[in-house]
Amino acid sequence: EGDRTEEASGAATAKRIKVETEEEDGNAASEGYGEMTEGSIEKLFLLLRELSSAELDAPLPVRTPVKGESRVDAWSGLDLCEESTFIDVGSGYGKVVFHAALSAKVSKAVGIEYVPSRAQKASEVQAELMGETRALMTEEARELVSPPRCVLEQGDATTYGALNYTHIYMYDRVFNEKTLELVAKQLNRSKYRV
Repeated sequence: EGDRTEEASGAATAKRIKVETEEEDGNAASEGYGEMTEGSIEKLFLLLRELSSAELDAPLPVRTPVKGESRVDAWSGLDLCEESTFIDVGSGYGKVVFHAALSAKVSKAVGIEYVPSRAQKASEVQAELMGETRALMTEEARELVSPPRCVLEQGDATTYGALNYTHIYMYDRVFNEKTLELVAKQLNRSKYRV
């Protein structure tokens, strides 16, 4: 079980649970579990939908522009839309991935989770959503959270290869320094926009 503490930060709440197993690779492990509230996720997606015109207090973490590319060209395509592809690195139970699929209606929503039990639970939730027949899930909603449009994988993002998605999300507060270094190498190989 381990130590459990809760800390609130702004509109989002993070739950940190120390997780240690003998099988866990220290280079690709989480030091806990972090999760955004549904409201915070929706605020993030509202911002991402209008990113190119947003007035921000700090610079955006966007890819380095191609040499000779104008600022207008560099900022075009930043908005999250139905043509976008989205990946959540360390997707946990899949909440942000499902939200990207249902709210933003991206063309592809992917989650990659290192911890097998979390990836398994996310797959179970996805199966439950796909089988939902009450008013909660319309036929369109079931299609949006179904493969191949919405994919949840158990795997190691530090060895995943290039993350060639337009938008990459990661709740990095729960990753150790070594994991962050390895993910940074993957990001440097990737053709993401935001």
